[in-house]
Amino acid sequence: MDILSEEEVSYYKKSLISQEGSIKKVRQETHQLLQNQHCGA
Repeated sequence: MDILSEEEVSYYKKSLISQEGSIKKVRQETHQLLQNQHCGA
């Protein structure tokens, strides 16, 4: 198993955090879409 350098570790952490953020954003948008459809029905 390779040992990651500090730079690599921080890069992976940043990419994980940004992925998590975009997942939350998508969930919020999906939730809003579902609510809008429910109200419109």
